[in-house]
Amino acid sequence: MTISSTTRKAGPFTGTGVQTIFPFTFKVFAAADLLAVQAVTATGVETTKVLTTDYTVALNADQNASPGGSLTMLVAPPAGTTLTLTSQVANTQTTDLTNGGGFYPKVINDALDRLTILSQQLAEKISRALLVTISSGSDPAALIASLFAASATASAQASSASSSATAASTSAAAASASQTAAAGSAATATTQATTATTQAATATTQATNAAGSATTAATQASNASTSATTATTQASNASTSATAAAGSATTATTQAGNASTSATNAATSATNAAGSATSAATNAAITNAAIAVPQNSQSAAYTLVIGDAGKHLFHPAADTTARTWTIPANASVAFVIGTAITFINQNGGGAITIAITTDTMRLAPAGTTGSRTLAANGMASAVKVTATEWLISGVGLT
Repeated sequence: MTISSTTRKAGPFTGTGVQTIFPFTFKVFAAADLLAVQAVTATGVETTKVLTTDYTVALNADQNASPGGSLTMLVAPPAGTTLTLTSQVANTQTTDLTNGGGFYPKVINDALDRLTILSQQLAEKISRALLVTISSGSDPAALIASLFAASATASAQASSASSSATAASTSAAAASASQTAAAGSAATATTQATTATTQAATATTQATNAAGSATTAATQASNASTSATTATTQASNASTSATAAAGSATTATTQAGNASTSATNAATSATNAAGSATSAATNAAITNAAIAVPQNSQSAAYTLVIGDAGKHLFHPAADTTARTWTIPANASVAFVIGTAITFINQNGGGAITIAITTDTMRLAPAGTTGSRTLAANGMASAVKVTATEWLISGVGLT
């Protein structure tokens, strides 16, 4: 018989976890000639199944008239797998014809069929191979090597792209954190500005009250002075009347009594004036306390903190050692723009070096930058004019 079909493969069949019988239509000589391969769809990993251990084969009785048969899996291939069938006829020639010996035509047909099957098995394998064109001068081995090299390059580039994406994500996260920190600093600055405005309004009101009290005290003191002058004049008139008219003693005595009463009133007015003056002094003291510049006394090397905003740093005379006081970088202590800080070195104190970390400090009006030295009896003020720049000036400052 002839082999009229070129098919030498059945499948791939998709696993369902239920189907166990799989047909094939190509000629084989025995069940062992069948090859069954199961593959995992997701990974492409293949497993060659074993006759009787994994499956059985039922061949059609007449492989010439009705080639093929069916394969029955002992365990149904699960979902996510495939099953492919082909033949694995050995590459051998088993027909031996002897001189003068007799043989049937079937012997020749089977031998020719075996050769055809071997050719079909080879053709099926070649159909899955990487081929160059017939006119190509490329070496297949070199072509495969170049493909692997290209794959490795692509993999490296993909890894680099992934690293770049990770770095970009990290940068975005850092930018978000910086934005959040800036928002927090802005909120703090707003709160501090509101507090300063409130304190300034309170100080203004107290100063106005103190001025009013002082005016009242001055008026009362003037009235007391006038009353005392009147009493003195009346007493003088009474004395004159007594001298001029001894007979009018009773009248003089009455006028003296009136003068005494007026003097008492004058004393009361003076007492009231003294009380008003005391109230005015108290209010003035309260006003001075509200607007006083707080002091931070330091007798060692010192780095400013956010709480030093609006204060004066004081170096006492008792510390005769030279010290360094440092304004930190905006990145570590974010003083708000407009912050003013005063530096005072008392008589006899060691020299103070005023330094700054990474940011810029300019000397007014020269505009030169760098650390400054404050001598004893020196006083300097530094104002933050931008996020990373301070302007400093004063006496005894070099």
